Amino acid sequence: MLSTLVNPAQIHLMVNHFPVIGIVFCIGLLTWAWFKNDVSVQKLALIVVILTSLSVIPAYISGEPAEELLEKNLNSNEFYIERHEEAAEIALWGMGALGILATVSLTLVWRKNAVPKSMLSGTLFLAVLVFILLARTAHLGGEISHPEIRQNPLPQQTASEN
Repeated sequence: MLSTLVNPAQIHLMVNHFPVIGIVFCIGLLTWAWFKNDVSVQKLALIVVILTSLSVIPAYISGEPAEELLEKNLNSNEFYIERHEEAAEIALWGMGALGILATVSLTLVWRKNAVPKSMLSGTLFLAVLVFILLARTAHLGGEISHPEIRQNPLPQQTASEN
């Protein structure tokens, strides 16, 4: 019954917002943890980073079935889909690295009751880089169905497609 109500593209559109919004929240928490220098805040920030890093998995996995559905649509443009897919793969690797760094940092918090400021700074810096990757991926994903946000429309597009 649910499969008749929700198709793969809808699932992808629902879950792909979690990493993008979550990373903004993570940056805020990591910044607070950096300034506050409190172990409980550090733990909270790192746990949220790990959970947000994991949220990229369903977004990435649901992308392929969504792509297959779009390819059946004659109006879809493979150029925009491929750009989004390539950006998503880079963002996935960045988010994975961020999740690993946050896990190592969280382990240090539990073992030594503190994270070195340099490690927290590195986690925050990587989170900002991952935000940029996720924002770019989200923008490129939007270009697939929203020609009005395309920076450089393809030459073969007609005025009706723009």
